[in-house]
Amino acid sequence: MQQMTMSREDEAKDIGVGLDRQLGYVLELGCRQALVEFLMTLRSWNHVHNLTAIRDLQEQVRRHLVEPVLTFRHFPRDPIDNASPDHPLRIMDVGSGAGVPAIPWAIMGGRLLHITLVEKVGKKAAFLRRVVRQLELDSRVAVIEDDVRRVQSDMPYQIVS
Repeated sequence: MQQMTMSREDEAKDIGVGLDRQLGYVLELGCRQALVEFLMTLRSWNHVHNLTAIRDLQEQVRRHLVEPVLTFRHFPRDPIDNASPDHPLRIMDVGSGAGVPAIPWAIMGGRLLHITLVEKVGKKAAFLRRVVRQLELDSRVAVIEDDVRRVQSDMPYQIVS
């Protein structure tokens, strides 16, 4: 028996509706679209590279989108309120894997965040570089393909995940 595959438009619609329903509100359009695009790209790459063990679409929405959005909303207010495009809140995500929670945080935080993704597994780092370019996050998200013990920075990070 052949499995029916969902069209790209139907998949995007299902992700967006699931996101709205699970959050209980609708995000600003640009953030919502970027989050949907992120999960669609993750699902596409996951077929070949096994980036996440979660296969169910609505469970992916919950774990890969809703949970990071909700945790972002509970970041300490002082560092966010004091952040600016010239002095962004610096975050390091260690073992970034599929980019969760860091990519959704980058989408939600806009130019107020600078996020460094540290991933030593090549296929995962390749996915991260691709999604960062695709979502045009290049100016505020850096991908380092290395072991975190070898990463050096001249600027401190306020949050390490």
